[in-house]
Amino acid sequence: SRASRAAVRRFRLQWPGGTIRVVPYVSRIESRRPGLSLALVLARERSADRGLVFHCRGPAATLAAAGARRMLGKGRVVFDMRGHTALEAIHRQGVARLADASGRARQSYERALALEREAVAVADGMPLNTATRLPLYSETYT
Repeated sequence: SRASRAAVRRFRLQWPGGTIRVVPYVSRIESRRPGLSLALVLARERSADRGLVFHCRGPAATLAAAGARRMLGKGRVVFDMRGHTALEAIHRQGVARLADASGRARQSYERALALEREAVAVADGMPLNTATRLPLYSETYT
C-alpha cells in the first residue's frame, strides 16, 4: 500500500547507513519452515552479512524470525503484538468474554496464548509506549 511504502521511506531516511527490507511473511501453519525460507532469502541477498533486526507483527512471524536468527547465527527480534491475538480467537467464534469461553473457543484461546507466550520468550524486545514505558499491547504473561 502507499502508506506502507511511505513508512519504509521514512525508516530509510532515519537510518541512512542501514538497509531496510520488507520481506513478506509466508505461512502461519508451522513456525520453522518460514524461518528457513527467510534465512535462505537473506543469505542469498547477502543481507545476512550485516546487522539484522526483525520487526515482526504477530507471534507466528516472530517465531519464524527467531528460526531465521538461529539459522543465520545473528539478528535481533522485535515482537510487535499487532495482529491476531488470543482474545480475537474467541471473539471470532462468537464468544464475548473469556469467562464465557468453553470447548473449542477455550482451546483456540489457549493455543493462541501459548504462541504469544512463546513469541515473548524468543523475542529480544517489544515496542514500548513512550509515556508509560510498558509494552504497547498490555497482556499479562505469567
